Amino acid sequence: MSNDSLNLGSSADTAPDERNRRHDVGSYGESLEDLYEHATCGFLSMVADTTIVKLNRTLSDWIGRDAVDVVGTQMHALLTPGGRIYLETHLMPLLTMQGHVRQISLDLVRVGRDPMPVLIDAERRSLPPHRVGANAHEVIRVTFVDITDRRTYERELLEARRQAEEALAQVRTLRGLFPVCAWCRKIRGDDGYWQQLEEYIRTHTDADVTHGMCTECRDEHMPEM
Repeated sequence: MSNDSLNLGSSADTAPDERNRRHDVGSYGESLEDLYEHATCGFLSMVADTTIVKLNRTLSDWIGRDAVDVVGTQMHALLTPGGRIYLETHLMPLLTMQGHVRQISLDLVRVGRDPMPVLIDAERRSLPPHRVGANAHEVIRVTFVDITDRRTYERELLEARRQAEEALAQVRTLRGLFPVCAWCRKIRGDDGYWQQLEEYIRTHTDADVTHGMCTECRDEHMPEM
């Protein structure tokens, strides 16, 4: 199947308003072909069995394969193993039931490079038989949006959250009023029992206690030092 097997229609099939819109685009030095081929997102058209009939230059460059080598193959070949399973078990059934899918996150396989994370939108379109071939009366149009930067940001955000949660788990803060004996300096816990200050700190925080002597106590009790 060639890359021209999906005929987009002749000028005779185009309504006057659409021809006028095309003329307006051309008047600014743009062409619909260039807009399609070099869009900032990838475009792909396939039939119901996922056989690819057309793709744009952007998608071809992303995956590192010529369009002529991709047309006639199935969309499965563009996806990672997990994506192929999702295509069969979720994406295609959803397209059959509701005619479209939105914001599906998958990874594109690329030649000699790591997979590219993308968001996929897809929609079924019914077309006249002469525009897609004698045996096909509908085409599925798929849009791919590169979300590499977004995926990196999400991973960094998750890592920062994990680190924050770990740091928070290591911090135990004492708050409120603590009943302290004015004579022996024991602290009464929530259970009503009195504990030595050191024991209370060890029980209710992740801190430990070591002992020394302040200068005032040293001068009072051990002046010879």
